[in-house]
Amino acid sequence: MIHAAAEAVIMWFAVSLAVAFGLLSLVLAAVLIRVSATGRAAYGGGRHRDFAARLAESERRMRLTLEATRIGTFDWDLGNDSWSASPTFYSMLGYEPIVGPADRREWLERVHPEEAAQVRERLLSVFDPDFDSMEFEARYAHADGGYRWERVSGYPVERGKDGRATRILGIRKNINDRKVAEEALRVSEKRLRSFFEDSAISIWEEDFSAVRERIEAVRATGVADWEAFFARRERVVEFASLVRILDVNRATVELLECDSKEEALRSLPVFYDEEAVATFRSELASLAAGRLSFECEAMLNTTTGRRVFLQLKLSVLPGHEENWSRVLVSMVDLSERKAAEEALQGSLREKELLLSEIHHRVKNNLQIICSLINLQLGGADEASGSVRSLRDMEARVRSMSFVHELLYQSDDFASVDFSRYVRQLCDYLMEAYGIDAGRVRVEIAVQDIRLSLDKAIPGGLIVNELFSNALKHAFPGDRSGTVRIGLKSADRGFVSLEVRDDGVGIAKTEREAKPCAELGSNLVESLAQQLNGSYRRETVGGVSVNIVFPA
Repeated sequence: MIHAAAEAVIMWFAVSLAVAFGLLSLVLAAVLIRVSATGRAAYGGGRHRDFAARLAESERRMRLTLEATRIGTFDWDLGNDSWSASPTFYSMLGYEPIVGPADRREWLERVHPEEAAQVRERLLSVFDPDFDSMEFEARYAHADGGYRWERVSGYPVERGKDGRATRILGIRKNINDRKVAEEALRVSEKRLRSFFEDSAISIWEEDFSAVRERIEAVRATGVADWEAFFARRERVVEFASLVRILDVNRATVELLECDSKEEALRSLPVFYDEEAVATFRSELASLAAGRLSFECEAMLNTTTGRRVFLQLKLSVLPGHEENWSRVLVSMVDLSERKAAEEALQGSLREKELLLSEIHHRVKNNLQIICSLINLQLGGADEASGSVRSLRDMEARVRSMSFVHELLYQSDDFASVDFSRYVRQLCDYLMEAYGIDAGRVRVEIAVQDIRLSLDKAIPGGLIVNELFSNALKHAFPGDRSGTVRIGLKSADRGFVSLEVRDDGVGIAKTEREAKPCAELGSNLVESLAQQLNGSYRRETVGGVSVNIVFPA
Protein backbone atom coordinates (compact mmCIF):
# COMPACT_ATOMS: atom_id res chain seq x y z
CA MET A 1 0.00 0.00 0.00
CA ILE A 2 2.82 2.41 0.88
CA HIS A 3 4.55 1.53 -2.40
CA ALA A 4 1.39 2.25 -4.40
CA ALA A 5 0.74 5.48 -2.55
CA ALA A 6 4.28 6.75 -3.09
CA GLU A 7 4.16 5.89 -6.77
CA ALA A 8 0.83 7.65 -7.08
CA VAL A 9 2.22 10.78 -5.43
CA ILE A 10 5.23 10.79 -7.73
CA MET A 11 3.05 10.34 -10.80
CA TRP A 12 0.79 13.16 -9.61
CA PHE A 13 3.83 15.45 -9.29
CA ALA A 14 5.08 14.43 -12.75
CA VAL A 15 1.71 15.04 -14.41
CA SER A 16 1.30 18.38 -12.62
CA LEU A 17 4.73 19.50 -13.70
CA ALA A 18 4.10 18.30 -17.24
CA VAL A 19 1.02 20.48 -17.42
CA ALA A 20 2.85 23.46 -15.91
CA PHE A 21 6.24 23.28 -17.59
CA GLY A 22 6.05 21.00 -20.61
CA LEU A 23 9.39 19.31 -21.35
CA LEU A 24 10.79 20.45 -18.02
CA SER A 25 8.58 17.83 -16.41
CA LEU A 26 11.00 15.20 -17.66
CA VAL A 27 13.76 16.71 -15.57
CA LEU A 28 11.64 17.42 -12.52
CA ALA A 29 9.97 14.05 -12.55
CA ALA A 30 13.38 12.42 -12.66
CA VAL A 31 14.57 14.51 -9.74
CA LEU A 32 11.45 13.77 -7.69
CA ILE A 33 11.81 10.10 -8.38
CA ARG A 34 15.48 10.30 -7.39
CA VAL A 35 14.55 12.06 -4.17
CA SER A 36 12.01 9.40 -3.37
CA ALA A 37 14.49 6.68 -4.23
CA THR A 38 17.07 8.03 -1.77
CA GLY A 39 14.83 7.19 1.11
CA ARG A 40 12.76 10.27 1.81
CA ALA A 41 9.88 7.77 2.06
CA ALA A 42 10.49 4.51 3.89
CA TYR A 43 9.60 1.23 2.33
CA GLY A 44 10.22 -2.22 3.52
CA GLY A 45 12.59 -4.88 2.22
CA GLY A 46 12.44 -6.01 -1.37
CA ARG A 47 9.69 -3.59 -2.26
CA HIS A 48 12.08 -0.71 -1.65
CA ARG A 49 14.75 -2.23 -3.87
CA ASP A 50 12.24 -3.01 -6.61
CA PHE A 51 10.86 0.51 -6.47
CA ALA A 52 14.35 2.02 -6.58
CA ALA A 53 15.16 -0.04 -9.67
CA ARG A 54 12.02 1.11 -11.39
CA LEU A 55 12.82 4.72 -10.51
CA ALA A 56 16.34 4.35 -11.86
CA GLU A 57 14.96 2.95 -15.13
CA SER A 58 12.53 5.87 -15.40
CA GLU A 59 15.36 8.30 -14.79
CA ARG A 60 17.46 6.63 -17.48
CA ARG A 61 14.63 6.83 -20.01
CA MET A 62 14.04 10.49 -19.27
CA ARG A 63 17.73 11.28 -19.59
CA LEU A 64 17.89 9.51 -22.95
CA THR A 65 14.79 11.37 -24.10
CA LEU A 66 16.34 14.72 -23.21
CA GLU A 67 19.57 13.84 -24.97
CA ALA A 68 17.68 12.67 -28.05
CA THR A 69 15.79 15.97 -28.22
CA ARG A 70 19.06 17.90 -27.75
CA ILE A 71 17.87 19.59 -24.58
CA GLY A 72 20.44 20.36 -21.91
CA THR A 73 19.55 20.44 -18.22
CA PHE A 74 21.14 22.17 -15.24
CA ASP A 75 20.82 22.00 -11.44
CA TRP A 76 21.61 25.12 -9.41
CA ASP A 77 21.83 24.79 -5.62
CA LEU A 78 21.54 28.40 -4.43
CA GLY A 79 22.19 27.61 -0.78
CA ASN A 80 25.57 25.98 -1.49
CA ASP A 81 26.23 27.97 -4.69
CA SER A 82 26.72 24.69 -6.49
CA TRP A 83 25.95 24.34 -10.21
CA SER A 84 26.05 21.32 -12.49
CA ALA A 85 24.72 20.42 -15.93
CA SER A 86 23.99 17.43 -18.10
CA PRO A 87 26.45 16.32 -20.83
CA THR A 88 24.10 17.60 -23.52
CA PHE A 89 24.22 21.07 -21.94
CA TYR A 90 27.91 21.19 -22.94
CA SER A 91 27.96 19.16 -26.14
CA MET A 92 25.14 21.06 -27.84
CA LEU A 93 27.54 24.02 -28.05
CA GLY A 94 30.59 21.92 -28.91
CA TYR A 95 32.23 21.79 -25.44
CA GLU A 96 33.53 18.78 -23.54
CA PRO A 97 31.09 17.76 -20.77
CA ILE A 98 32.11 18.30 -17.14
CA VAL A 99 30.98 15.71 -14.64
CA GLY A 100 29.89 17.14 -11.32
CA PRO A 101 29.85 20.76 -10.10
CA ALA A 102 31.18 23.40 -12.50
CA ASP A 103 31.63 27.16 -12.64
CA ARG A 104 28.37 28.64 -13.87
CA ARG A 105 30.05 32.02 -14.40
CA GLU A 106 31.90 30.72 -17.47
CA TRP A 107 28.53 30.39 -19.18
CA LEU A 108 27.71 33.98 -18.37
CA GLU A 109 30.96 34.99 -20.07
CA ARG A 110 29.89 33.07 -23.19
CA VAL A 111 26.73 35.16 -23.62
CA HIS A 112 26.79 37.57 -26.56
CA PRO A 113 27.54 41.13 -25.39
CA GLU A 114 24.21 42.40 -26.72
CA GLU A 115 22.27 40.01 -24.44
CA ALA A 116 24.68 39.95 -21.45
CA ALA A 117 22.86 42.62 -19.40
CA GLN A 118 19.48 40.97 -19.95
CA VAL A 119 20.83 37.55 -18.89
CA ARG A 120 22.41 38.95 -15.70
CA GLU A 121 19.10 40.58 -14.81
CA ARG A 122 17.24 37.30 -15.29
CA LEU A 123 19.76 35.33 -13.23
CA LEU A 124 19.59 37.82 -10.35
CA SER A 125 15.81 37.49 -10.30
CA VAL A 126 16.14 34.00 -8.75
CA PHE A 127 16.99 35.70 -5.44
CA ASP A 128 13.72 37.65 -5.34
CA PRO A 129 11.26 36.45 -2.66
CA ASP A 130 8.47 36.02 -5.21
CA PHE A 131 10.60 34.30 -7.87
CA ASP A 132 8.62 31.59 -9.66
CA SER A 133 10.32 31.17 -13.05
CA MET A 134 13.13 32.42 -15.27
CA GLU A 135 13.12 32.50 -19.05
CA PHE A 136 15.29 34.25 -21.60
CA GLU A 137 16.68 33.91 -25.12
CA ALA A 138 20.30 34.74 -25.83
CA ARG A 139 23.20 33.96 -28.11
CA TYR A 140 25.92 31.74 -26.61
CA ALA A 141 29.45 31.34 -27.91
CA HIS A 142 29.95 28.01 -29.68
CA ALA A 143 33.25 26.16 -29.53
CA ASP A 144 33.67 26.84 -33.27
CA GLY A 145 33.88 30.58 -32.60
CA GLY A 146 30.39 31.47 -33.73
CA TYR A 147 27.21 32.11 -31.75
CA ARG A 148 24.03 30.09 -31.41
CA TRP A 149 20.64 31.21 -30.17
CA GLU A 150 19.51 29.31 -27.04
CA ARG A 151 16.37 29.44 -24.92
CA VAL A 152 16.92 29.00 -21.15
CA SER A 153 14.15 28.21 -18.65
CA GLY A 154 14.51 27.66 -14.89
CA TYR A 155 12.06 26.90 -12.08
CA PRO A 156 12.38 26.65 -8.27
CA VAL A 157 12.03 23.10 -6.91
CA GLU A 158 13.05 23.80 -3.31
CA ARG A 159 12.47 26.82 -1.05
CA GLY A 160 13.77 27.82 2.38
CA LYS A 161 11.71 28.68 5.43
CA ASP A 162 11.52 32.28 4.27
CA GLY A 163 9.96 31.17 0.98
CA ARG A 164 12.96 32.06 -1.16
CA ALA A 165 14.11 29.61 -3.78
CA THR A 166 17.06 27.47 -2.70
CA ARG A 167 17.31 25.17 -5.71
CA ILE A 168 16.68 25.81 -9.40
CA LEU A 169 16.26 23.19 -12.10
CA GLY A 170 16.25 24.25 -15.72
CA ILE A 171 16.71 23.41 -19.36
CA ARG A 172 18.41 24.97 -22.36
CA LYS A 173 17.16 24.40 -25.89
CA ASN A 174 18.72 25.40 -29.20
CA ILE A 175 16.48 27.83 -31.12
CA ASN A 176 19.04 29.02 -33.65
CA ASP A 177 17.11 27.81 -36.72
CA ARG A 178 13.98 29.55 -35.53
CA LYS A 179 15.86 32.78 -34.83
CA VAL A 180 17.58 32.72 -38.20
CA ALA A 181 14.21 32.19 -39.87
CA GLU A 182 12.69 35.02 -37.81
CA GLU A 183 15.54 37.34 -38.78
CA ALA A 184 15.17 36.43 -42.43
CA LEU A 185 11.45 37.10 -42.15
CA ARG A 186 12.10 40.42 -40.42
CA VAL A 187 14.54 41.49 -43.13
CA SER A 188 12.08 40.39 -45.79
CA GLU A 189 9.23 42.28 -44.15
CA LYS A 190 11.44 45.35 -43.79
CA ARG A 191 12.36 45.13 -47.46
CA LEU A 192 8.72 44.72 -48.44
CA ARG A 193 7.71 47.61 -46.20
CA SER A 194 10.42 49.74 -47.77
CA PHE A 195 9.17 48.74 -51.23
CA PHE A 196 5.61 49.52 -50.13
CA GLU A 197 6.46 52.98 -48.81
CA ASP A 198 9.03 53.99 -51.43
CA SER A 199 7.24 52.64 -54.48
CA ALA A 200 6.39 55.22 -57.10
CA ILE A 201 3.14 53.32 -57.65
CA SER A 202 0.13 53.99 -55.44
CA ILE A 203 -0.41 50.88 -53.27
CA TRP A 204 -3.38 50.21 -50.99
CA GLU A 205 -3.41 47.38 -48.46
CA GLU A 206 -7.02 46.36 -47.84
CA ASP A 207 -9.07 43.79 -45.93
CA PHE A 208 -11.86 42.19 -47.97
CA SER A 209 -12.77 39.52 -45.39
CA ALA A 210 -16.17 41.09 -44.67
CA VAL A 211 -16.81 41.28 -48.42
CA ARG A 212 -15.94 37.59 -48.71
CA GLU A 213 -18.35 36.64 -45.91
CA ARG A 214 -21.12 38.70 -47.47
CA ILE A 215 -20.56 37.16 -50.91
CA GLU A 216 -20.64 33.64 -49.49
CA ALA A 217 -23.87 34.43 -47.64
CA VAL A 218 -25.42 35.66 -50.89
CA ARG A 219 -24.05 32.65 -52.79
CA ALA A 220 -25.77 30.36 -50.28
CA THR A 221 -29.12 31.81 -51.39
CA GLY A 222 -28.50 30.48 -54.90
CA VAL A 223 -27.13 33.56 -56.65
CA ALA A 224 -24.83 32.63 -59.55
CA ASP A 225 -25.07 35.57 -61.97
CA TRP A 226 -22.91 38.13 -60.20
CA GLU A 227 -23.00 40.66 -63.03
CA ALA A 228 -26.78 40.80 -62.65
CA PHE A 229 -26.59 40.82 -58.84
CA PHE A 230 -24.25 43.81 -58.73
CA ALA A 231 -26.18 45.69 -61.41
CA ARG A 232 -27.98 47.60 -58.66
CA ARG A 233 -25.96 50.60 -57.54
CA GLU A 234 -26.94 50.40 -53.87
CA ARG A 235 -25.52 46.88 -53.61
CA VAL A 236 -22.16 48.00 -54.93
CA VAL A 237 -22.05 50.87 -52.43
CA GLU A 238 -23.06 48.48 -49.62
CA PHE A 239 -20.23 46.08 -50.43
CA ALA A 240 -17.77 48.96 -50.81
CA SER A 241 -18.52 50.00 -47.22
CA LEU A 242 -17.36 46.54 -46.05
CA VAL A 243 -13.82 47.07 -47.32
CA ARG A 244 -11.29 48.06 -44.64
CA ILE A 245 -8.34 50.18 -45.76
CA LEU A 246 -5.37 48.98 -43.70
CA ASP A 247 -2.64 51.17 -45.12
CA VAL A 248 -1.60 53.30 -48.07
CA ASN A 249 1.88 54.36 -49.15
CA ARG A 250 3.36 57.78 -49.83
CA ALA A 251 2.63 57.56 -53.54
CA THR A 252 -1.06 57.24 -52.68
CA VAL A 253 -0.87 60.36 -50.51
CA GLU A 254 0.63 62.23 -53.46
CA LEU A 255 -1.88 60.75 -55.91
CA LEU A 256 -4.81 61.89 -53.76
CA GLU A 257 -3.07 65.29 -53.32
CA CYS A 258 -3.12 65.07 -49.52
CA ASP A 259 -0.66 66.46 -46.97
CA SER A 260 -0.36 63.27 -44.89
CA LYS A 261 -1.28 59.61 -44.80
CA GLU A 262 -3.85 60.31 -42.10
CA GLU A 263 -5.56 62.86 -44.33
CA ALA A 264 -5.48 60.38 -47.19
CA LEU A 265 -7.17 57.70 -45.08
CA ARG A 266 -9.81 60.21 -44.01
CA SER A 267 -10.36 61.42 -47.55
CA LEU A 268 -10.53 58.11 -49.40
CA PRO A 269 -12.79 58.42 -52.44
CA VAL A 270 -16.37 57.44 -51.79
CA PHE A 271 -18.18 55.52 -54.51
CA TYR A 272 -20.54 58.27 -55.59
CA ASP A 273 -19.81 58.82 -59.28
CA GLU A 274 -20.89 56.23 -61.79
CA GLU A 275 -17.38 55.51 -63.10
CA ALA A 276 -16.16 54.50 -59.63
CA VAL A 277 -19.27 52.38 -59.07
CA ALA A 278 -18.73 50.64 -62.41
CA THR A 279 -15.09 49.89 -61.54
CA PHE A 280 -15.90 48.40 -58.14
CA ARG A 281 -18.83 46.49 -59.65
CA SER A 282 -16.38 44.76 -62.00
CA GLU A 283 -14.00 44.02 -59.10
CA LEU A 284 -16.78 42.42 -57.04
CA ALA A 285 -18.10 40.34 -59.93
CA SER A 286 -14.59 39.10 -60.69
CA LEU A 287 -13.88 38.12 -57.07
CA ALA A 288 -17.27 36.45 -56.64
CA ALA A 289 -16.61 34.41 -59.79
CA GLY A 290 -13.41 33.04 -58.24
CA ARG A 291 -10.85 35.24 -60.00
CA LEU A 292 -8.44 36.50 -57.35
CA SER A 293 -6.90 39.21 -59.52
CA PHE A 294 -8.47 42.01 -61.50
CA GLU A 295 -7.11 44.73 -63.75
CA CYS A 296 -8.72 47.65 -65.56
CA GLU A 297 -8.40 51.33 -66.42
CA ALA A 298 -10.32 53.66 -64.12
CA MET A 299 -10.85 57.25 -63.04
CA LEU A 300 -10.13 58.65 -59.58
CA ASN A 301 -11.15 61.94 -57.99
CA THR A 302 -8.44 63.60 -55.88
CA THR A 303 -9.16 65.71 -52.80
CA THR A 304 -8.79 68.82 -54.97
CA GLY A 305 -11.37 67.57 -57.45
CA ARG A 306 -8.87 66.74 -60.17
CA ARG A 307 -9.73 63.62 -62.15
CA VAL A 308 -6.88 61.16 -62.61
CA PHE A 309 -6.83 58.47 -65.27
CA LEU A 310 -5.11 55.35 -63.94
CA GLN A 311 -4.40 51.65 -64.35
CA LEU A 312 -5.85 49.68 -61.42
CA LYS A 313 -4.83 46.17 -60.40
CA LEU A 314 -6.30 44.19 -57.50
CA SER A 315 -4.75 40.96 -56.17
CA VAL A 316 -5.59 38.74 -53.21
CA LEU A 317 -2.22 38.06 -51.56
CA PRO A 318 -0.92 34.46 -51.34
CA GLY A 319 -1.94 32.79 -48.09
CA HIS A 320 -5.13 34.82 -47.85
CA GLU A 321 -7.11 33.18 -50.63
CA GLU A 322 -9.61 31.65 -48.21
CA ASN A 323 -10.68 34.82 -46.39
CA TRP A 324 -9.37 37.73 -48.54
CA SER A 325 -8.02 39.40 -45.40
CA ARG A 326 -5.09 40.87 -47.34
CA VAL A 327 -5.74 42.43 -50.72
CA LEU A 328 -3.24 44.62 -52.53
CA VAL A 329 -4.51 47.32 -54.87
CA SER A 330 -2.03 49.18 -57.05
CA MET A 331 -2.76 52.28 -59.09
CA VAL A 332 -0.53 53.68 -61.81
CA ASP A 333 -1.20 57.27 -62.83
CA LEU A 334 -1.73 57.26 -66.59
CA SER A 335 -2.71 60.92 -66.86
CA GLU A 336 0.54 62.03 -68.49
CA ARG A 337 0.54 59.03 -70.82
CA LYS A 338 -3.07 59.68 -71.77
CA ALA A 339 -2.32 63.34 -72.40
CA ALA A 340 0.65 62.32 -74.55
CA GLU A 341 -1.51 59.79 -76.42
CA GLU A 342 -4.18 62.42 -77.05
CA ALA A 343 -1.53 64.86 -78.25
CA LEU A 344 -0.10 62.14 -80.48
CA GLN A 345 -3.55 61.32 -81.84
CA GLY A 346 -4.12 65.00 -82.52
CA SER A 347 -0.78 65.24 -84.29
CA LEU A 348 -1.57 62.08 -86.24
CA ARG A 349 -4.93 63.49 -87.33
CA GLU A 350 -3.20 66.65 -88.49
CA LYS A 351 -0.63 64.62 -90.45
CA GLU A 352 -3.36 62.44 -91.95
CA LEU A 353 -5.23 65.55 -93.01
CA LEU A 354 -2.04 66.99 -94.48
CA LEU A 355 -1.21 63.73 -96.28
CA SER A 356 -4.75 63.49 -97.60
CA GLU A 357 -4.44 67.00 -98.95
CA ILE A 358 -1.10 66.13 -100.55
CA HIS A 359 -2.57 63.11 -102.34
CA HIS A 360 -5.53 65.22 -103.41
CA ARG A 361 -3.24 67.88 -104.88
CA VAL A 362 -0.99 65.31 -106.57
CA LYS A 363 -4.08 63.72 -108.12
CA ASN A 364 -5.30 67.13 -109.28
CA ASN A 365 -1.91 68.00 -110.74
CA LEU A 366 -1.76 64.70 -112.62
CA GLN A 367 -5.26 65.31 -113.95
CA ILE A 368 -4.17 68.78 -115.05
CA ILE A 369 -1.36 67.14 -117.01
CA CYS A 370 -3.91 64.83 -118.62
CA SER A 371 -6.11 67.81 -119.43
CA LEU A 372 -3.16 69.65 -120.98
CA ILE A 373 -2.42 66.62 -123.14
CA ASN A 374 -6.06 66.52 -124.26
CA LEU A 375 -5.97 70.24 -124.95
CA GLN A 376 -2.78 69.87 -126.95
CA LEU A 377 -4.29 67.06 -129.01
CA GLY A 378 -7.52 68.85 -129.73
CA GLY A 379 -8.40 68.32 -133.40
CA ALA A 380 -5.24 66.26 -134.10
CA ASP A 381 -5.29 63.13 -136.23
CA GLU A 382 -5.83 60.24 -133.84
CA ALA A 383 -4.24 57.87 -136.33
CA SER A 384 -0.96 59.72 -136.10
CA GLY A 385 1.83 57.89 -134.30
CA SER A 386 2.67 60.96 -132.22
CA VAL A 387 -0.93 61.36 -131.10
CA ARG A 388 -1.13 57.69 -130.13
CA SER A 389 2.05 58.07 -128.09
CA LEU A 390 0.63 61.06 -126.26
CA ARG A 391 -2.60 59.15 -125.63
CA ASP A 392 -0.54 56.34 -124.12
CA MET A 393 1.26 58.88 -121.95
CA GLU A 394 -2.07 60.31 -120.83
CA ALA A 395 -3.24 56.83 -119.79
CA ARG A 396 -0.06 56.27 -117.79
CA VAL A 397 -0.42 59.57 -115.98
CA ARG A 398 -4.08 58.82 -115.36
CA SER A 399 -3.17 55.43 -113.85
CA MET A 400 -0.90 57.20 -111.34
CA SER A 401 -3.57 59.75 -110.49
CA PHE A 402 -5.97 56.91 -109.63
CA VAL A 403 -3.55 55.69 -106.96
CA HIS A 404 -3.49 59.10 -105.28
CA GLU A 405 -7.25 59.42 -105.63
CA LEU A 406 -7.77 56.12 -103.79
CA LEU A 407 -5.33 57.18 -101.07
CA TYR A 408 -7.16 60.49 -100.71
CA GLN A 409 -10.46 58.63 -100.27
CA SER A 410 -8.98 56.09 -97.84
CA ASP A 411 -8.39 56.23 -94.08
CA ASP A 412 -5.19 54.22 -94.55
CA PHE A 413 -2.45 56.22 -96.24
CA ALA A 414 0.11 53.44 -95.89
CA SER A 415 -1.44 51.12 -98.49
CA VAL A 416 -3.79 51.01 -101.48
CA ASP A 417 -6.69 48.64 -102.08
CA PHE A 418 -5.13 47.28 -105.27
CA SER A 419 -8.10 45.11 -106.24
CA ARG A 420 -10.35 48.18 -106.27
CA TYR A 421 -7.68 50.09 -108.16
CA VAL A 422 -7.48 47.45 -110.93
CA ARG A 423 -11.25 47.54 -111.49
CA GLN A 424 -11.32 51.34 -111.59
CA LEU A 425 -8.37 51.51 -113.99
CA CYS A 426 -9.86 48.90 -116.36
CA ASP A 427 -13.19 50.76 -116.48
CA TYR A 428 -11.37 53.96 -117.39
CA LEU A 429 -9.27 52.34 -120.14
CA MET A 430 -12.29 50.60 -121.71
CA GLU A 431 -14.02 53.97 -121.94
CA ALA A 432 -10.90 55.86 -123.03
CA TYR A 433 -10.23 53.52 -125.95
CA GLY A 434 -13.89 53.26 -126.89
CA ILE A 435 -13.95 49.49 -126.60
CA ASP A 436 -17.28 47.77 -127.16
CA ALA A 437 -17.88 45.61 -124.08
CA GLY A 438 -19.91 43.25 -126.23
CA ARG A 439 -16.97 42.59 -128.55
CA VAL A 440 -14.16 42.47 -125.99
CA ARG A 441 -15.09 40.85 -122.73
CA VAL A 442 -13.02 41.68 -119.63
CA GLU A 443 -12.71 39.19 -116.77
CA ILE A 444 -11.29 40.55 -113.55
CA ALA A 445 -10.39 37.96 -110.91
CA VAL A 446 -8.60 39.81 -108.14
CA GLN A 447 -8.28 39.02 -104.44
CA ASP A 448 -8.53 41.70 -101.77
CA ILE A 449 -4.89 42.75 -101.64
CA ARG A 450 -3.42 45.99 -100.32
CA LEU A 451 -0.10 47.31 -101.62
CA SER A 452 2.08 50.07 -100.27
CA LEU A 453 2.38 53.27 -102.29
CA ASP A 454 5.85 52.35 -103.62
CA LYS A 455 4.40 49.05 -104.92
CA ALA A 456 1.02 50.37 -106.10
CA ILE A 457 2.45 53.01 -108.49
CA PRO A 458 4.65 50.65 -110.58
CA GLY A 459 2.06 47.87 -110.23
CA GLY A 460 -0.61 50.20 -111.58
CA LEU A 461 1.59 51.23 -114.49
CA ILE A 462 2.15 47.55 -115.35
CA VAL A 463 -1.61 46.87 -115.39
CA ASN A 464 -2.16 50.02 -117.45
CA GLU A 465 0.51 49.05 -119.97
CA LEU A 466 -0.55 45.42 -120.39
CA PHE A 467 -4.30 46.07 -120.46
CA SER A 468 -3.94 49.04 -122.85
CA ASN A 469 -1.85 47.03 -125.28
CA ALA A 470 -4.30 44.14 -125.16
CA LEU A 471 -7.18 46.47 -125.98
CA LYS A 472 -5.26 48.15 -128.82
CA HIS A 473 -3.52 45.21 -130.49
CA ALA A 474 -5.06 41.85 -129.50
CA PHE A 475 -8.34 42.22 -131.38
CA PRO A 476 -7.86 44.03 -134.71
CA GLY A 477 -10.84 44.81 -136.91
CA ASP A 478 -14.03 43.24 -135.66
CA ARG A 479 -12.28 40.37 -133.90
CA SER A 480 -13.82 39.55 -130.51
CA GLY A 481 -12.18 37.95 -127.49
CA THR A 482 -11.47 38.07 -123.81
CA VAL A 483 -8.93 39.83 -121.64
CA ARG A 484 -8.39 38.33 -118.22
CA ILE A 485 -6.71 40.14 -115.34
CA GLY A 486 -5.77 38.05 -112.33
CA LEU A 487 -4.35 39.15 -108.98
CA LYS A 488 -3.77 36.75 -106.11
CA SER A 489 -1.51 36.02 -103.15
CA ALA A 490 1.31 33.59 -103.89
CA ASP A 491 3.60 31.62 -101.60
CA ARG A 492 5.95 33.21 -99.05
CA GLY A 493 4.30 36.64 -99.07
CA PHE A 494 4.44 37.23 -102.83
CA VAL A 495 1.75 38.58 -105.17
CA SER A 496 1.03 37.18 -108.63
CA LEU A 497 -0.26 39.57 -111.33
CA GLU A 498 -1.33 38.14 -114.69
CA VAL A 499 -2.82 39.78 -117.81
CA ARG A 500 -3.88 37.29 -120.53
CA ASP A 501 -5.77 37.68 -123.81
CA ASP A 502 -6.86 35.20 -126.48
CA GLY A 503 -6.16 37.59 -129.33
CA VAL A 504 -3.92 37.34 -132.37
CA GLY A 505 -0.68 37.16 -130.41
CA ILE A 506 2.62 38.49 -131.75
CA ALA A 507 4.49 36.73 -134.47
CA LYS A 508 8.29 36.53 -134.30
CA THR A 509 8.70 38.36 -137.58
CA GLU A 510 6.45 41.15 -136.31
CA ARG A 511 8.45 41.46 -133.08
CA GLU A 512 11.65 41.70 -135.05
CA ALA A 513 10.25 44.20 -137.53
CA LYS A 514 8.34 46.38 -135.03
CA PRO A 515 9.95 46.48 -131.60
CA CYS A 516 7.51 49.18 -130.58
CA ALA A 517 4.67 46.70 -130.99
CA GLU A 518 5.96 44.34 -128.33
CA LEU A 519 3.35 45.58 -125.83
CA GLY A 520 5.75 47.95 -124.20
CA SER A 521 7.69 45.00 -122.89
CA ASN A 522 10.74 47.09 -122.06
CA LEU A 523 8.71 49.36 -119.78
CA VAL A 524 6.96 46.42 -118.14
CA GLU A 525 10.23 44.58 -117.54
CA SER A 526 11.75 47.72 -116.05
CA LEU A 527 8.78 48.16 -113.70
CA ALA A 528 8.95 44.47 -112.72
CA GLN A 529 12.60 44.94 -111.76
CA GLN A 530 11.61 47.99 -109.71
CA LEU A 531 9.22 45.71 -107.79
CA ASN A 532 12.00 43.10 -107.31
CA GLY A 533 9.76 40.71 -109.21
CA SER A 534 10.04 38.10 -111.94
CA TYR A 535 8.73 38.65 -115.47
CA ARG A 536 7.42 35.92 -117.80
CA ARG A 537 5.68 36.36 -121.18
CA GLU A 538 4.05 33.91 -123.60
CA THR A 539 2.96 35.01 -127.10
CA VAL A 540 1.40 31.91 -128.62
CA GLY A 541 -2.39 31.73 -128.83
CA GLY A 542 -2.66 35.24 -127.55
CA VAL A 543 -0.42 37.06 -125.08
CA SER A 544 0.06 36.17 -121.43
CA VAL A 545 2.27 38.15 -119.05
CA ASN A 546 2.86 37.03 -115.47
CA ILE A 547 4.72 39.05 -112.85
CA VAL A 548 5.41 37.77 -109.33
CA PHE A 549 6.70 40.26 -106.75
CA PRO A 550 6.90 40.60 -102.95
CA ALA A 551 3.82 42.21 -101.41
